[in-house]
Amino acid sequence: MVAFTKHDHSRVAAEMLRRLQGDPDNSSLLIQIGNLYKGTHQFKGAAEYYGKAVKIDSKNVAIRTEMASCQFTLTVKRYAGSIPCHLRL
Repeated sequence: MVAFTKHDHSRVAAEMLRRLQGDPDNSSLLIQIGNLYKGTHQFKGAAEYYGKAVKIDSKNVAIRTEMASCQFTLTVKRYAGSIPCHLRL
């Protein structure tokens, strides 16, 4: 497994976003960007790009699952303090 530094992620993200400007309906690229954001725990950004991919490829269950996973994580983080300790996972 190859470890990337924060600088590597920023460089890769910048390149992907540049490519996306020329091809905004590229669902594969949108998914890759979503994966990059998710891999750096930027779940809001990941969900945004997965959502854009879903609009293009609405029948792709894998994209919907990734988007839902990010949305779930954001919801849990948002309400974690209000969940009684005995009910937390």
